[in-house]
Amino acid sequence: MTTNKLQKSREIHRFLATLLSILGTGLGMFYLAIPSYMIGGAALIITQGILIYFTMFSLGYLLIISGPLAILFHILGIVFTVRSFQIPHHAERAPTVASLPSKWRTLLSLALGATLLLLAVTMKYVDIIEPFTQTGENKRNVAAESEQYLEQKYGEDFQIQNISYHSIPSTEYTMEVISNRHPSVLFNMTKRPYEDVPFRENYLNALWESQLDMKLKPVIQKLYDDSAAVHSGVQEGTTDKMIKEYDDFKLNPKAVGDQYIRIIVFEDLTDSGLPLEKERVLQTAKVLKTVLAENKASLDIEYFPSTMNTKQNLKAIEINDYMFGQDHFDEKTYEVQIEDIYKLMSTKDIQITSLDRVN
Repeated sequence: MTTNKLQKSREIHRFLATLLSILGTGLGMFYLAIPSYMIGGAALIITQGILIYFTMFSLGYLLIISGPLAILFHILGIVFTVRSFQIPHHAERAPTVASLPSKWRTLLSLALGATLLLLAVTMKYVDIIEPFTQTGENKRNVAAESEQYLEQKYGEDFQIQNISYHSIPSTEYTMEVISNRHPSVLFNMTKRPYEDVPFRENYLNALWESQLDMKLKPVIQKLYDDSAAVHSGVQEGTTDKMIKEYDDFKLNPKAVGDQYIRIIVFEDLTDSGLPLEKERVLQTAKVLKTVLAENKASLDIEYFPSTMNTKQNLKAIEINDYMFGQDHFDEKTYEVQIEDIYKLMSTKDIQITSLDRVN
């Protein structure tokens, strides 16, 4: 191979390595197929993965720190890749066939880097190392201990559906649980072995919300002509008695804490229709008062185009209404936020906010 062809091939390699570094942190360093650069690329990728993990764990609060750091590591990957073609032992010597990585070596190195980057970005490496940190027997023992704790506390039989182990940032088992008495109610439970109160769970909250949702669905469907979905949230107030039925809160209103009602409406609402919609919101609040326990209850109503009223979207709301709102935030057209429906007296107290997404 002539010197000109080698030089041209080298320029192609430099272009591809730089492009890969721009597309993915450290990929260009893996493309070089040089052990020292591959180790450096792996360090950048793993560090970025750790930053992503802690950012997600903090619900985004660490983004102000992790964001700039992630960008810095990405830029470092690009700089190291470009400089690899400029350092003396590369730039001064005449290019030879041996100085360029082989096709198969490059492909294998690049595949390794891409896999590592994918694992870091999706945080799947946590699942991969999990079997090596906790055995199946350990998990079964924790599951059995958790079921026993719940059965003693609530006098019911429970089943652990899923259990996973995490050691970062603290040792924790996370579980999804159902009650045999209420199999449709799925709730979360954690065990942190080294804390004074190792078990944390939200069975009663999930149970109350399920019961209240069942009461609210036919009411809301009637008010909004089957073009709306509803989800509730219920917190416990001041009580020494364990309450398992939501209706019992009506006998003791102080036993219920804050209540939250979220209604998602699929309707082509326009500015000209806002006065009538305020009347319906006021009527909705009045009807809710007949269903809810008499304590503070906030009401959020979000409006989306009627074309989004599909079985798929309704199912997504049923599974997780919060994530549906996040995923389709840009499609939301109007919203209503009422801090406490028991303080709502007239349509003058209702403000329907336009999100400027209506043609």
